[in-house]
Amino acid sequence: MPKDPKTSRTKRLRRTQVERSATTRRKLIEAATGIIAGDGYAAATTTTIAKRAGVSRGALQHQFGTRYALLAAVSDRLTEDMLAVDRSLGARGGSLDARIDAVVRHYWRVYTGPAFLAVLGIRFGATSDARLSARLRRHNIGIDRRSDRPWLELFADSGLSREKLATLKRATLASLRGLAVAQFLGMLKGTPRRELRLIETMLVRALSPRAD
Repeated sequence: MPKDPKTSRTKRLRRTQVERSATTRRKLIEAATGIIAGDGYAAATTTTIAKRAGVSRGALQHQFGTRYALLAAVSDRLTEDMLAVDRSLGARGGSLDARIDAVVRHYWRVYTGPAFLAVLGIRFGATSDARLSARLRRHNIGIDRRSDRPWLELFADSGLSREKLATLKRATLASLRGLAVAQFLGMLKGTPRRELRLIETMLVRALSPRAD
């Protein structure tokens, strides 16, 4: 049965509209991320963000509705970066050392990137807004819990319980975040290779399967 040309055109049009909407959202998130990371939370007004993204304020409101929704989307970008850790691995069946090296490198890139700086800027910039701070805190707790999944899957062969693996993940990420902040504050010169290697060594010891 031949396809209805009108139906095909309608589907193409809808697909194009969805693609344009996704492009607009991406531009706004990238603009907000760049402004907050580079110029600070206070500089990230809806007008400034829309101008940086090359869209109208109406487009921003259409995509996100509220400024909070856009800020939450910036946090979501960090979540996506965190959850993409398994894509940093060629295969999950690699050696433990190779997996740990890839994981540490991935998270280090995330924590020294603009998305993390932007989330820090949002968190500290919103301290005077109790309602927004509370919502962002709940949002970030959700991010932490969601980031458990890839970690648990990558190191499921360690023999450790899910609780112990999650605790190890939190300790590792806290260490990497601390190093990233120290680097941002100028307390470290260049990439802290020795510290990163120490983290990897501790992970190897903690995750190596033990014979009963």
